[in-house]
Amino acid sequence: MAHKMSHGMSYKVSTLNKLKKTKIKKEDIKKKYGENQNVLFTDEEYEKVKAYFPNDYEQRIQALDDYIQSKGAKYKDFVATLKNWARKDGYKPPNVKEEKKEEIKAVDLSNLTQEEYGLLMKKKITIEELIEKGRVHVG
Repeated sequence: MAHKMSHGMSYKVSTLNKLKKTKIKKEDIKKKYGENQNVLFTDEEYEKVKAYFPNDYEQRIQALDDYIQSKGAKYKDFVATLKNWARKDGYKPPNVKEEKKEEIKAVDLSNLTQEEYGLLMKKKITIEELIEKGRVHVG
């Protein structure tokens, strides 16, 4: 569609120009996975899948890719689909522990560095990890 500007020049508004103006964040870009390239993940989503299925994430992605290829299925959220299939199969992710954790009654945090304390407060590290490293003593 061409438009006349006030000084007589015309310009064309195109979808391409609109797309150039749309800023896409790097973290929102989805990459294709699987033999048929039907499964799409952002880098963050892919890392979540790897963490959730550390032993067989490639096989699970390929199974979803094959299913989409054979059935023509459409999915809004590939991560949720993989997790849903896994739940139906009785899969337990690695961070879900069956054993009951021993209750910690008192801990001595006085030997922690400021950095370690900050990580603990931001939940980037757990008391259990600090105990394993010998940085925290249970009393």
